[in-house]
Amino acid sequence: MGKSLFVSILEYYYDILEKDKFEKIFSKLYIGHHPTPNANKYRVLCFDFSGIDSQTEGDTYKFFLDVIKETITTFIGRYQLFDINQLKHILEGDSPGNVLRRFFEGLKLWKEK
Repeated sequence: MGKSLFVSILEYYYDILEKDKFEKIFSKLYIGHHPTPNANKYRVLCFDFSGIDSQTEGDTYKFFLDVIKETITTFIGRYQLFDINQLKHILEGDSPGNVLRRFFEGLKLWKEK
């Protein structure tokens, strides 16, 4: 109980795009009056694997791969990091590990620019 709420709090606290909501959400809390230097400084990648279809190994694998691809697509769009060709390259990965590897390699190249 409370895991999703905890993850949501972390997202709002650390996400650079949620900075305008910080005061409203955290103003009555200790952390709102004493924020760390890392508050609203990051791009947050959050996977939600709730509701996983685990009827068969194949269903589980497909669900896992689909969630990774959807989450990465949302993340890239939200933060406007890559162009459409880079996104296509990432999503062409045929396994969860391959998609994640391509994504993190793309982030590394993006950061080096």
